[in-house]
Amino acid sequence: MLLSDIIRENQFNSKEKNQAKNKLIENDKKYRLLAGKITEVIWALDLKKFQFDYVSPLVEQVVGYTPEEIVGIPLERFVRPDSMENVRELFHRRYQEKLLYPCIKPQTLDIGVYHKSGKTVWLEASARFYRNENDEAVGIVGVARDCTKRKIAEEILRQREERYRNILSNIQEGYCEADLSGNLLFCNKAFCKITGYSQAELWGRNYSRFMREDEAKGLFHIFNKVLVTETQAKSINYQVTTRNGEKQYLKISVSLLNDLDGRPMGFCGIVRNITEQKQTEDKLRRSYDEIENQVNERMADLKKSQQELQDANTTLKILLEKKDENKAIFEKTVVSNVKELVLPIISVLAQGNLNEKQRIYLELLSENLNQITKPFLRKSPFQYANLTPTEVQIAGMIKCGKTTKEISALMNIGISTVDFHRNNIRKKLELKKKKVNLQIYLRSQESDL
Repeated sequence: MLLSDIIRENQFNSKEKNQAKNKLIENDKKYRLLAGKITEVIWALDLKKFQFDYVSPLVEQVVGYTPEEIVGIPLERFVRPDSMENVRELFHRRYQEKLLYPCIKPQTLDIGVYHKSGKTVWLEASARFYRNENDEAVGIVGVARDCTKRKIAEEILRQREERYRNILSNIQEGYCEADLSGNLLFCNKAFCKITGYSQAELWGRNYSRFMREDEAKGLFHIFNKVLVTETQAKSINYQVTTRNGEKQYLKISVSLLNDLDGRPMGFCGIVRNITEQKQTEDKLRRSYDEIENQVNERMADLKKSQQELQDANTTLKILLEKKDENKAIFEKTVVSNVKELVLPIISVLAQGNLNEKQRIYLELLSENLNQITKPFLRKSPFQYANLTPTEVQIAGMIKCGKTTKEISALMNIGISTVDFHRNNIRKKLELKKKKVNLQIYLRSQESDL
């Protein structure tokens, strides 16, 4: 070959090499520009040293470090210890040491990394091995996106779910969830205590396996009504038989569970044991019935006693009427006897030849008889005045027109004594400060027989 041909060939090869080099440089710029425009962080990791070989510029927006601050730095400087352990488990031990042929499928996991400000940022990283010309895994390449908001939301949901689970575990009411076929998916401790079965015995099994056939049918109708009407069944009293055969009275409420699209996916129920309340109500009802019976018996006795008392009052009324009748007859007889038997004799004696003293006594006798018979005719004012027997006698003499001196001689008492009794009579008849003649007043109040 001529020297000129050799020189021409070398020039041609050099030109091809320059073109290839320029093309590589151009492709590198293109890929770097593309990596800078992608909204996810692209990274490459050396598998032996576990340090970064490449990180796209977007990393600064995510973790605050520039690519220059990250390249050549071990991964563990940026990753939280708990996440670092997961990374080593997934890529180092699991796929390099344990497997003869490292896994070529991308692997995704959430990694907690430290932001330059010190806070934690969560990245969703998807990575796979890249290999050399001998098909040996020499590094890891992948993409990562910021998933901090999702992780925070998941943590909030996890804490909220844990809080709700704790609440459900500690409330006294039983709570359970079941699918549309009635297979139990969740139940709290209170529900297990009510039914007598453990959570392991209940989970995943149909409710009908733990109830009598008639009880299961009744509960099926409740579930079916809730499913058809899509309306909650509230506060339904229901009786079930527990594992040990005891009867339990429950108050249950059943609601429909829907998926994210609003389609029915199951049921949830709240169960409250009202056995003690039911027993107390039954006891109170029996006590009320007993009291009502006692009251009815007492009312019957009172009614009987009232009838007996009414009969006794009727009898007493008859006796009193008879007594009044006999009294009237007696009074009439006394008055009649005085008029027919005594007064005629007094009238005859009055026509006889009597001295003054005899005549006075005769008048007194007539007046006293009049006083005796007057209560039988009407009430005497002397009785209302509460006069003493002596005052009654003196009042009778005053009414007959006897003077104080005459009364003193007839009763054989002193004149001052007669005046004392006269004053008492006026006082008792309420005539003490009135200018009323005592004789005229007494005659106006009493009439002769």
